[in-house]
Amino acid sequence: MCFTTSQFEYLKKLSKLDFSPNEEARMRAELETFINYLDVIRSYDFGTITNISENSASFINAKVEERSYAPISYTKPSRTHVNSDIYNVFMDEPDLSLGDKAIAVKDNILIKGMKATAGSNMLRDYVATYDADVITKLKAAGYTFAGKTNMDEFAMGFDSSTSYKGRVLNPLDTTRSAGGSSGGSAAAVAAGLTKLALGSDTGGSILQPASYMGLVGLRCAGTVSRQGLISYASSIDTIGPITTNVDDCVTIYKTICDEEFIPSEPQTEATSGINPGDCEIWVPDNLLVLSANKDVILNAAYNLGGGKVVHFDMPFVDELVASYYVVTCALASSNLARYDEDRYMSRDEGFGFEVKKRILLGNFVLSHGFYDDYFRKAYEIRKAVTGIVNEIASGNRYIVMPVTKTTAPLITDLDAPLRKYTDDVFTCWADKAITVPCGNDEVGLPVGLQIVSSNISGMLGLAKHIEDMVGGFF
Repeated sequence: MCFTTSQFEYLKKLSKLDFSPNEEARMRAELETFINYLDVIRSYDFGTITNISENSASFINAKVEERSYAPISYTKPSRTHVNSDIYNVFMDEPDLSLGDKAIAVKDNILIKGMKATAGSNMLRDYVATYDADVITKLKAAGYTFAGKTNMDEFAMGFDSSTSYKGRVLNPLDTTRSAGGSSGGSAAAVAAGLTKLALGSDTGGSILQPASYMGLVGLRCAGTVSRQGLISYASSIDTIGPITTNVDDCVTIYKTICDEEFIPSEPQTEATSGINPGDCEIWVPDNLLVLSANKDVILNAAYNLGGGKVVHFDMPFVDELVASYYVVTCALASSNLARYDEDRYMSRDEGFGFEVKKRILLGNFVLSHGFYDDYFRKAYEIRKAVTGIVNEIASGNRYIVMPVTKTTAPLITDLDAPLRKYTDDVFTCWADKAITVPCGNDEVGLPVGLQIVSSNISGMLGLAKHIEDMVGGFF
């Protein structure tokens, strides 16, 4: 669609935003491109969504295949451990002398007495007055905090470049993306500045940067308190660990998660019922085909399945990303409405371009005449996908798939208008997932494997099994 001047002026007024002439021209162009992409949602009627949801077995085309496979092979990338923050990882000067229990914390998680800017000029002087629940639990367990890590502004971004402090650099190759929005936390670990980090994840913000840097990243939505997390999309956001190995990931997760979700040790699970062949590995072929490293992923899947894999088609694959951005931008536009000139600074000065775009988009999909066509349908599609995934990936069944389309891309390759959004197709729909390295691409960069399941202990056990097979990741 093309905005009329009056339509765009209405959105600006609703969002309390204004632009310079050059910025407005760019914003209108990018917003129109994005909304045209989202039009795939409008083609669905509610009856079709319900039919696919209630009769998913007729649409997923599940079939079992057996084949031989090679052992998983992984070459650890060379890493330059540094004693200074040359990768623009931290928001302020870190304390790197605190030892093995020091954690780097993403700058949207509150630590009393420390700044919490969420990477935004809007909050650059805000100092937290209380601890997030996860911080309270970590303090009680004896952990300390090395510093707050750089991130995409309000967690809205793809390569940790939208922060007012500038881009995070990937320690494996500074010409390549660090991923986002938790790129600072991942880079702190990858550079050897800390062994442990906390990130937040809405649609891949932990999984993607961890995958790019050959690390372990965990998303377990609904099991970790969000209290004290500066929101992007409240009901979808979660906090999770980024580490160099599965054991540390489990230790941090067990410390921060709600008591009823504390998993058993992955070593125990890996030797009792989570051996290859003892579980069902499901691979979504229509997502796998999008990966440049599908052969590496598929070989890992057959290793975990003991030579047997269930191939299937993920429903709504063409609508996954569009429905995610409709819902998250709608939530973001509401969450960020509180930031105004009376309490902070002008929204024009305080917010960056990407955040402004998502506010406008959120207000658009929530506005009269578009709510049913965009938001309601997107919400129902995500609800249907969640139900289908939870039915498949439970008990001894696990979905195994890529984290990203490629390994860490060159920064210069991220200029295509929709490239950075559509890469989220693998990570924008799973509530609980872990990524671990499972091989290398043709230039030696780590290829991340994603394991999805509501069985958290089993998921961690499979991740541990891969780590044992390759002799460690770091």
